[in-house]
Amino acid sequence: MNGRRLFYVFLIVVLAAPLCHAQDNKGIEFFGNIYTKFLDGNRRVNDALYNNAEFGNGDQGQGTEFELMFRSKVSRQIEIGGRLKARFDRNFWTNGGGFADDENEPRAAQYMKFRGAYVRVTPGYRWFDSAVIGSNDWGQFDAFTIGKIRYIDRDNVSGILLQGSEPEEKKFRWDFARVSLPKLYAGPGFSTGDLHQMDAAYALQLNYDSGSNFNITGIAQYIRDEEIDVQDIDNRDGVDLTQRYRNAVLGVKFNWSPNDTVDFAGAYYASDFATTFANNDDGSVNFVRFTPTLIDDESDTAMKLNLDLNDLFDTVTINIEYFDFGAGYQSVMAARRESDVLLTEGHDGAWGWSRPDYNLGSNGRGSSRAGIGYGGWDSHAHQVVSIMADNDFTDFDESMAESVVGWKGFTIVPKWSIGELEMEAEYTYVDYNSNWQNCGGEPCLYPTMDGVRSWGVGGDWRSPFSPYQEKETTIMLVKGSYIFDVGEGLELKFKYKTIDDEDKRVTDAQFLADAYRISTVDSVNYDDREADYTTMSLSLGTQATEDLYVELWLERYEVDLFDGTLDVTPAWMESWEPEFGWINYMTGDHERDKVAVVLKYFLSGMEFGLNAQWIDGNYDPRFYRGENGQVVEFTPTSPQIDVPHVHVPISTASVDFDHYRMKAFMKVQF
Repeated sequence: MNGRRLFYVFLIVVLAAPLCHAQDNKGIEFFGNIYTKFLDGNRRVNDALYNNAEFGNGDQGQGTEFELMFRSKVSRQIEIGGRLKARFDRNFWTNGGGFADDENEPRAAQYMKFRGAYVRVTPGYRWFDSAVIGSNDWGQFDAFTIGKIRYIDRDNVSGILLQGSEPEEKKFRWDFARVSLPKLYAGPGFSTGDLHQMDAAYALQLNYDSGSNFNITGIAQYIRDEEIDVQDIDNRDGVDLTQRYRNAVLGVKFNWSPNDTVDFAGAYYASDFATTFANNDDGSVNFVRFTPTLIDDESDTAMKLNLDLNDLFDTVTINIEYFDFGAGYQSVMAARRESDVLLTEGHDGAWGWSRPDYNLGSNGRGSSRAGIGYGGWDSHAHQVVSIMADNDFTDFDESMAESVVGWKGFTIVPKWSIGELEMEAEYTYVDYNSNWQNCGGEPCLYPTMDGVRSWGVGGDWRSPFSPYQEKETTIMLVKGSYIFDVGEGLELKFKYKTIDDEDKRVTDAQFLADAYRISTVDSVNYDDREADYTTMSLSLGTQATEDLYVELWLERYEVDLFDGTLDVTPAWMESWEPEFGWINYMTGDHERDKVAVVLKYFLSGMEFGLNAQWIDGNYDPRFYRGENGQVVEFTPTSPQIDVPHVHVPISTASVDFDHYRMKAFMKVQF
């Protein structure tokens, strides 16, 4: 019924638009797009039209999204806009217009939503440029305070944005915002509580730009989430409120270019967070594993410095970055996905299967059919300074977001070009402010989410914390491209990358029993982790015709992993959790080869793309046990072996993987 009403409203708007234009010469501008996606793969999962969705995932089927946007200049000072949007989460073509599945299932019915409504006011005052009331993607601030809302949610967060500038030379600008907090995630326990309607983040940004070589910006953000005070039982004089959590962030950042060769930039942020979310009546604090915020009160800082040396010897550029993000730095509204806060490539998305199943592979278990799948995400990860990195509602051809809260280190990236050859290298060293024992002391402030940080070949991209960690990471790579003078040009791309990841985990024997709760580990030598990653890639691409671009990718991934002896489990893990199967035994040699064909086809107003991938892999397990404080490798004599933290005996033979996946899309803009 709601969908039918929206259709009638839409029809009235469309039919009335010419009349409005004829009467007052204002009119409404309509534009939009139709986006159709085709998925295929050999996992045969059909719960969504995304490879990695929040509830269920898919690699099968076809679906169409329709988006109609409108904009109207009501007067010289007033503009309005919005859009009508149909999402295809489970809206397959086979649904028969939304009736073949459950008509009342909002993810399957072909419903339309009115989204993105805003009013922009430009009053023409000297110090006040504009006010935007309603939906916004909040990209006006930065990734450390109020980050840009991810594309699929860009109209889901509304508020009031006021902007102005110094009227003469426009060197000084200011932004003020009141952003209503998203109740589904912007608080402890992925919630803003029951009394959410007035919860908001407030932000003030002041910017000075000299117009030549220097600019500086100051940012302040404040969040206060309040709930009804249960101690106030008399409502005749109103109802008192009590604080559920608060979050304040102050930041300053600058850019300085003293000459054409040198660019220098810096940013410094200080956060303060306080919450009663996990408090008991006596003031003690419970540990909450799955929450996107700190569990108790904490203050910390985040900073980074960038030095860019440009056009050295006319062909060389060097980028240098230093970063130090405190483990307790908390900005609830920081960017979850749409920003990349570090220069480094970081880890590879190929190993980012969030719910891996290397040991059993049974279709009867949820883990075998969950997550992005064995092939992971394409390319390298991008980094966000948030505990709630978001990779839901993504496909394999997108990049993986990883949280870098607690990272500290530096990156050096030299780039040089000679003719048609362009080269780039990277060296990154990462130490961690989250290196500690027993979660840094009691009470533990740091949520461990899935509980598999620094475990297996991928680990947990969502939470950057482990209760026991003594870790360092080194990333090195060289990559380049060369264009051959063949036809319309034949572009060769190549990359060689290594990551050395080491973690001693428990370093004090008194904590062994606390760390390993479903197994017995007798020595701090038994739980050390050593993971050596190697990535090699090669591609050829050419403009085959005026409208068609063709690219072939060959990639190889290797991991040599020692993840402790057989008795070692992820710290603080208390059960096997067979539904999800995050605890897998993965010590051994992992090899993976990928062949991908990418097509891009353009016509006037239409874009077509295809990415088809064939991935073959092998896992050859190795087995270790502890003897008198020493780690000893042994060869099992039986085809299966009991591993304490694995639900069933696992095979001692090597395991083969075969993953085919394809995504094609068509997008028409009008």
